[in-house]
Amino acid sequence: FYIDAQKHELLMQEYLVAHEEEIADELGTNPRIIYHILVKCDVTEITDEEGNVTGYEANPTDEQKEKLANIQEALAAEDAMFEYVAYQYSDDSSSSKGGYIGLVNEETAYEKYVTEFAKASLELADGQVSEPVVTQYGYHIIKNMGSTVDKIVADSYYLSELETSYPTLSVKAIMAKAEEINFVIKDENLLAQINSELESEEK
Repeated sequence: FYIDAQKHELLMQEYLVAHEEEIADELGTNPRIIYHILVKCDVTEITDEEGNVTGYEANPTDEQKEKLANIQEALAAEDAMFEYVAYQYSDDSSSSKGGYIGLVNEETAYEKYVTEFAKASLELADGQVSEPVVTQYGYHIIKNMGSTVDKIVADSYYLSELETSYPTLSVKAIMAKAEEINFVIKDENLLAQINSELESEEK
């Protein structure tokens, strides 16, 4: 079952890299897969002369400072895996998925996330880990897992979300591979079912 699941993921990834236009609207401008680690702590609002909130200043306890230091030390290790560190330390519910946040792009970042988090996420280079970013929730350490199509669709969590949003992608990927290797489906009922699924998406 695991091997079949891996084959399915690889088939989907190969198809999406070759047919990026299928998900171009989904990817948007400056897309990247974002993971993060949260250390919750009290914060103080920073305001301008008119009383508008322009940022936040963290007020961590000694315990929270130590936790942040431990996270940074763990991430600095040569064999560090960001997802595992997030699973161990993050105060966010995303810790169960290794800190997975999802696809972030310029069109939706500021709608979905607080300003400081969105800005930092969009500025990270491919594979880069941020310095601690302070928001109203506390400290965030953010990682851009990948900004290229091949890296974006290689993320299992995101690939699963894509399949839910675009249910015919699997069929298209399978049919494209079948055509490539001259695999012929002779069962008329199966062909009718496949064509029905593809036609329903077009409608």
